[in-house]
Amino acid sequence: MKLQFIYKIFNIFILITVFVLIHCACGNSTAINTPIVFPDSNVSWTYHVQPFIKMTCATVGCHSTQSQAAGIVLDDYMMLFSGSALGMVVPNDPEASRLVQYLEFKVVHNGSIYWKFDSQQLNGVKKWISEGAKMN
Repeated sequence: MKLQFIYKIFNIFILITVFVLIHCACGNSTAINTPIVFPDSNVSWTYHVQPFIKMTCATVGCHSTQSQAAGIVLDDYMMLFSGSALGMVVPNDPEASRLVQYLEFKVVHNGSIYWKFDSQQLNGVKKWISEGAKMN
């Protein structure tokens, strides 16, 4: 009887541990829930644009280095200016940049869109491009 009780406690412990591990692994709560706030000037690829792109466009199954949907990689700075992504970012010209056109829904995007961003973030991406789209 005592052995059955120990097995039940052990099974409950295992279930709780598995639940916590799955919740922590899938949530990625720090990256997802941390808002990306762009400054008014000196926008950084490393600190602002790349995290924004990873949150919106370069997710699993979309335009990440691993997924490469439509052959387009958006989370790698050098890839923004070559291959299928050519024209995605046109330094100093946000309106000519396809990335901005997609974010403003001026160009049709094939596939599902799960983007969630605000106007401050959109303006931050445009500011980065207008500042020369530097790898800073």
